[in-house]
Amino acid sequence: MPSIVYDTGALLAAERRNPDFLALHDELTAARIRPGTADVVDAIVIATAVRHQAPVVTSDPGDLSHIADYIGVKIRLYAT
Repeated sequence: MPSIVYDTGALLAAERRNPDFLALHDELTAARIRPGTADVVDAIVIATAVRHQAPVVTSDPGDLSHIADYIGVKIRLYAT
């Protein structure tokens, strides 16, 4: 299973209980526990799209829609 790597800034945000960090962390960890999730990069893409309410252009819509469905969000995906 892929790991999540936090740099110093992220760890400081966690210690401060920064709501943006906590939301991202929750989304990433929720996506990680689902079998079939490809990798953390896909989870980060979904978390970023959710945060910015943005569509995603991707060559891998299957994995991204799997993550979005699992965490209960609707994302507009455009396959390349």
